[in-house]
Amino acid sequence: MTGSPSSTMSFCHPPRRRVRSWNYSGTARDGLALIRRLVDHGIAVATEGRAPGTNGFTIPFPEGDRFFPWVQSYGWSRGGCRSYAMVSGLMALEAWAHQRVEAGEPIAAVLADVLGEPSSSVAYLLIAVDLLLSHWPKSREVAVPFLACPELFSFDRDRLSNDIQPRPDLFGLGEQAREPSGSVTLATLKERLSRRIPLERLLPEYIDASAETEREVLTAALLRAKERLGAYGETSTFGDPEFMVAHALNVLNPANYVEQQLTRTDGASVAALQYVQPEEERVHLEQLQRAQSERTSDFAMQLAILNAMEDRKKSSAELAEDAVKWAQARSARQPRGDEEAASEMREQAVLASALLAMRDGTPELRQAQRERAETQFAATLAGEDDAVHRFRSGLRYNPVAIAFAGRVYALSAPPTAEEVTLLLRMAARLAAAHGFAVVASRLNEIDVRLPRSVLRSALTSCVRQHRQWDLPEEQQAARKQAQEDAGAHAVAAEIDWLFNGATEPAWPDPPHEAPVRKRYSLRFAEVDEASEEEPSDTFFDDQCGALWLQAIRGISTSQADWVVPMLDGLAAWTWRANGAGLSPDEEPSERSHEWNDAYFDLMAQLLPARSSENIDASLLTPICELPDDQFIGVATTFLGAVDDAFFNDRPIDTSLAVHIRTTLARRLMSTRGWRRMAGDASTSIEFRLGPAVATMFFNMAAGFEPPKAHLLTPGIKRLAPFLPVLEELATDGAAITSPA
Repeated sequence: MTGSPSSTMSFCHPPRRRVRSWNYSGTARDGLALIRRLVDHGIAVATEGRAPGTNGFTIPFPEGDRFFPWVQSYGWSRGGCRSYAMVSGLMALEAWAHQRVEAGEPIAAVLADVLGEPSSSVAYLLIAVDLLLSHWPKSREVAVPFLACPELFSFDRDRLSNDIQPRPDLFGLGEQAREPSGSVTLATLKERLSRRIPLERLLPEYIDASAETEREVLTAALLRAKERLGAYGETSTFGDPEFMVAHALNVLNPANYVEQQLTRTDGASVAALQYVQPEEERVHLEQLQRAQSERTSDFAMQLAILNAMEDRKKSSAELAEDAVKWAQARSARQPRGDEEAASEMREQAVLASALLAMRDGTPELRQAQRERAETQFAATLAGEDDAVHRFRSGLRYNPVAIAFAGRVYALSAPPTAEEVTLLLRMAARLAAAHGFAVVASRLNEIDVRLPRSVLRSALTSCVRQHRQWDLPEEQQAARKQAQEDAGAHAVAAEIDWLFNGATEPAWPDPPHEAPVRKRYSLRFAEVDEASEEEPSDTFFDDQCGALWLQAIRGISTSQADWVVPMLDGLAAWTWRANGAGLSPDEEPSERSHEWNDAYFDLMAQLLPARSSENIDASLLTPICELPDDQFIGVATTFLGAVDDAFFNDRPIDTSLAVHIRTTLARRLMSTRGWRRMAGDASTSIEFRLGPAVATMFFNMAAGFEPPKAHLLTPGIKRLAPFLPVLEELATDGAAITSPA
């Protein structure tokens, strides 16, 4: 050996990584030992000391088979690991090997040094492949054992795509990385032929008459591999060793070549051998191509259906009919093994096709497909709830929401009591709220009473029982039955109102849960435990309820006659949940912020439907009476919603908007947090107080980001009436901070 892998070049940094230059002046033995220790350590860490088993490649060398463990390390010399030092070391090893071959050393000897001891891992095989490809035809004889391993050269196909496709530089750090200087650079390695062709590309080179001896040896080794692997399957591709070995044998067979005249780039005509696929291989590849085309067409139809479901402008009666035909064809056959991974998307598209038929189909299609659609909707609702669907907005990948919306579009004109009963029962499903958000306007067109009936049923179902794991099964079953009976009773009351002339049911009154947190101070006052409330057996799922409130945002202003009474009915629970009426040593239990966001957004949208006196009594006074911490949170949410409504041209009087801001600002200035921070000359602010102050000054603030003004130019022109209250806020803070 001459030189050393650590002295002939600086350790190159891997793609998109910056690595310090290592310049060792030791012997080749020292350099190789260092690299092998790095790789061995990387293998030990990655595998946690496990035995490889069959995880590896077996290369049939003339002196005997040799097993290289851990196929996952194949791409390490390309940056496929987390250790910069290891990647740089393997690149140095490759560059050193290239230099030795180009200096005239036998490639077999260089390969032996690269591969190392019998226990070496797959990480060294890619460097060997680089040498075989980059130094052809010198490597013709020594490449035979590697080409006799179909597992290796079928696996190597993926390596080529990574070599050709640059790694994404998401943060733009690639241009800033400076490669250490050295006799070999990363760019020179990338210029090697091995970065442009796969290992299998060497197979046709053995057709040359001068390579007959090597071709015979390679053919015999591949026949043994074919017997070991067995026949390939109907869906086998070049990535499967069973098919790759059969293909390799075909490529090595001179009978599969014909002589053709080819035109070179300079215009000259030359004779060349052209590979012609045998009939069996040709038919197999054509079948794969047809299956791929079918999958591509199938995927395109699924996307078209799902996109049309979400955007009605992308739909039509023709697409609805095509979607039904596609869904019927998909349902008629079982998915192939390679399709099972995409089965969820396909099932969603089949369900969405029923929605398109009911929403966009012709009257004839609607009539013909109604029974099938109802069957699909019912089957969807028979499944269990998935918590993911509760939080996933919109219809896509939300089967319960799709089924709910589809059932609305399938309603008769006018709807029957049976149809509405099924719809109201669906409102008990958590994910149905996302479907209701899409079709609330459609329900309003069918019957103005339907949206409130659905919403009332949904909010009733949001009253749930606390789980009590220690109860006997009989009591658990009785509790479950009681909740189902309550839901059925609520649905029956709605049907009586809608179809039998009964009185409209009242909005649900959520249970007032006792606070679960107490604030204890260092005092010795006795606690009167007898005065504490007993916890309720039920609770209001406010996160679920918020989804339903958000769903009516689009129709709330046109339906103020019932939305305002609904909000008033939920007010007592809302104030209680935010801390109203609690003693100084009590705190409300932690709740999701979604309820406040949805509730106070609707309150702000419907301010024009209330009198000034009502706004003061039912909104501003309860907000201002909340404990400081809870007031700050609610005031921030409500004031932000008021600004959104006012500056987006909702019919809110300027005097009312100014009155709301002034009232909340003066309450804010009385809080302990404001008084404490106003007397602090630092530039920091309390975590809770920051968003409230930002909102008062028409800014947005969240987390550690600096506040940003949220008003556009038209909004800024309307700020003049608000300046006095902003001046009052600024003056109050300055007065407290200034010395007496």
